[in-house]
Amino acid sequence: TLNSAVWGFARAAANAGKRTALVTINADVFTEEVVPSLGLGGLFETIVNSADHGEVDKLNKLWPAAFDALGGGINFTNSFLIEDGHHPAKFISAGGSAYQYTDDATFSAWLDERRR
Repeated sequence: TLNSAVWGFARAAANAGKRTALVTINADVFTEEVVPSLGLGGLFETIVNSADHGEVDKLNKLWPAAFDALGGGINFTNSFLIEDGHHPAKFISAGGSAYQYTDDATFSAWLDERRR
């Protein structure tokens, strides 16, 4: 299932002309089945799945692969990550901004607070 608040945020970002990427540690079935069935390719400009890269290191391999695919000077310092795992601290330590996702209600409240 999709997290509707995050999905809405990603859609709003894409509609506003922001570059969007999905970076995930997942099985090959994610790329082959999940991406097309959920229409993720229509929302995210690039999708980097660990199974496709034979790599699970987000900090040194997967996020940089997404930045390379996006081009245009995209890197940690001008990116924002939403993550439900332990990776936000790593993203922040590399110079990025990140949000530790727990649930849609908390994310929506956090986002509303920033819009004020």
